[in-house]
Amino acid sequence: MKRIIAFLLTLLTAQNLYAQTLDDNIIIDYKTEKYIYKISSNQTFFEEKTTTNYRSLKWADKITVAEFYNLYSTIDMVDIKAEKRISPIYEMYKDEDVFYSDRKVCYFELPFSKKDVKASVSFTKTHKDICIFHEIIFSEPQFVREKKVEIVVPLWMDVDIIEQNFNNNIKKEIVINWESQVVTYIYTIREQEGMKRTDDAPPYHKIAPHLLLIPKKATVKNEKIIYFNHYDDVYKWCKEKIAQTQNDMGIISKFTQQLIDTCKTDDEKISLIFSWVQYNIRYIAFEYGLDSWIPDNAQNVLRKKYGDCKGMSNLLKTMLQSEGFDARLVWIGTDGLSKKEIPLPLFNHVICALFKDNRIIYLDPTVKYMVPGEYHDAIQGCSTLIENGNNYIIDSVPEISPAQNTDSLRCVYSIEGNSLVGNVDMVLSGECKQTILSMIYTLESYRRKSTLKQFLEKGKSQEKVSDIWIQGEDSRHNQLNINYNAFRENSVNRIEDVLYIDLDCRKDYVSLTIDTAKRKIDFVFPYKKRTIREEYLLIPEGFKVVSVPDELNIENDNYKITSVYSIESNRIKYMKEIIIKDVWLKKEHFSQWNSDINLLKRNYTEQIILQKE
Repeated sequence: MKRIIAFLLTLLTAQNLYAQTLDDNIIIDYKTEKYIYKISSNQTFFEEKTTTNYRSLKWADKITVAEFYNLYSTIDMVDIKAEKRISPIYEMYKDEDVFYSDRKVCYFELPFSKKDVKASVSFTKTHKDICIFHEIIFSEPQFVREKKVEIVVPLWMDVDIIEQNFNNNIKKEIVINWESQVVTYIYTIREQEGMKRTDDAPPYHKIAPHLLLIPKKATVKNEKIIYFNHYDDVYKWCKEKIAQTQNDMGIISKFTQQLIDTCKTDDEKISLIFSWVQYNIRYIAFEYGLDSWIPDNAQNVLRKKYGDCKGMSNLLKTMLQSEGFDARLVWIGTDGLSKKEIPLPLFNHVICALFKDNRIIYLDPTVKYMVPGEYHDAIQGCSTLIENGNNYIIDSVPEISPAQNTDSLRCVYSIEGNSLVGNVDMVLSGECKQTILSMIYTLESYRRKSTLKQFLEKGKSQEKVSDIWIQGEDSRHNQLNINYNAFRENSVNRIEDVLYIDLDCRKDYVSLTIDTAKRKIDFVFPYKKRTIREEYLLIPEGFKVVSVPDELNIENDNYKITSVYSIESNRIKYMKEIIIKDVWLKKEHFSQWNSDINLLKRNYTEQIILQKE
């Protein structure tokens, strides 16, 4: 049951979601959601009432219904109308990826004994803080025939409602009741496909229809209460949280001075401090009401050797400040969650900003193996809110070129019998470096060498790798260098006096065709990437070149694929470059992608042909 609950939470929060399915067995015939702004003792809050009517279309089945709440929300009523009596279970929600969370869950299994069985579930909830409740998602885990969402706003409350990712299946109506002094916003959603887990999908906030509620201000007993009337109020709200942090500069300064004692330049100091926090402070996720917005004291994180993103960034900031650097905290919504034109604290991450040489360098200590000035895909292009005393700075993380994330391989092969033998130089940078090192160094030490060997051999029994040498395994080196000897068995096929040679050792992207019949949403690559393969074949004495594979050149706005063979005196040169320029591949481009990958596959099947003179 807990595994099912975890899956349901993933549907609501993760990035791997929102795929079409019209053949669900359990659907939602009709659902109502009503959100009402209320006030008590000068405290504004939200009341939420929902009723969901389920039906089984084909056969007996069951689903898990789950409702989440936390320190700032309560479940006040649950009403279940089903074939049998059901008692909901209330407990703390546990997530393996979160060290501590105040999240709780009310859940139960809802059975359907046969086709065309109906059931109804109602919840009443209270959201105590309207500043941290600001999103209403229209999609459900099941297919929805019809859903009505009502937001009741009293005239004493000023709220902006921002509509996101709307389709033509959503209708809006505004009703003003002057007698009750309320405005009701009514959204009717029909034929809405269910949110299903799908790998490599865009984040839900970029594709799922939803509302953002911006509480601007309220007038209560002739007194104004300001919430998020302007972006100034967002910064004030965030700044109030970090003001509760008490860093002991004396402790941090003493430790930092000892750490950088041998550094000669500012760049060396910055690199070492950043690297030390990355490698010596274990990242944990911490969620506990508004405390989730308050960074732990720097000296506490230093002592405990663990912290969440706020705690790690606060320690990094304080260590840099202790050495005279201008470092500050940064609030950011990953994958474009926060927007400067929307005055809401849509932040799910905190990093550090270093002001140096008239530019801003963003430092994320939660991501290991990346050097200062390199940015992982989740924060690239994202709007940032940077602390600046009583003021603030709105900026954005730079977009990087695919060249930051380069996977480069160079090798010179000679023929020995039916095999290719050579020495390989592999160079990885950016997220290519981060990915492989994260894979290796999360394992127990005794498994690391064998895992790296398996990665280099690609899991193929005919590929043998030996004498592995590696350098640049931390964030003070901008690239990872791996050198090894390669023995590729059966890469040469002899038929009498003719040799057929398969030179490409990795065949990148060969299996990445997209099933257009099943996949209904866009595909997102992990990050922009540049793949380079430079491989040479020494032509054996007494042989001549009969043919080499044809040249391949493909380029569009999303990607570039080139493959070129050339003859250079006593050797054949093979150059391949594949560049993922844009991580977001839209559905309408799937057919073209598949066609181009098939051309690449065909190119991979072509061989070098040598004949004895």
